[in-house]
Amino acid sequence: MLELRGVELKHEQQTMQDSMFLMQQMQWREQLEEVDSPPDPLSELDVLDIEIQQHINQALDQLESLLFEHSASSDDAGANVVRKLKFFYKLKNEIAIKEEALSNF
Repeated sequence: MLELRGVELKHEQQTMQDSMFLMQQMQWREQLEEVDSPPDPLSELDVLDIEIQQHINQALDQLESLLFEHSASSDDAGANVVRKLKFFYKLKNEIAIKEEALSNF
């Protein structure tokens, strides 16, 4: 919908300017990397997956609100939300891959 409004998302060329979100991304990545070491790694993955799903739900709600605004600033904010959603869905996929690998042991 944003592209129909003339907003170019430029996923790979546009970097995220939200430093707090970038720091949170690093924490989630570290958490995913270290999930092999807890006593119950599958449980840790479930907790992480639920947390990411909550962020996805919040981002989708935010995007819906922004799409109703029809302004340049809401379009820019919506593009940033889409970039965050792209990260969230990629991380959920990585969680699923790790969960499958751990389940095969």
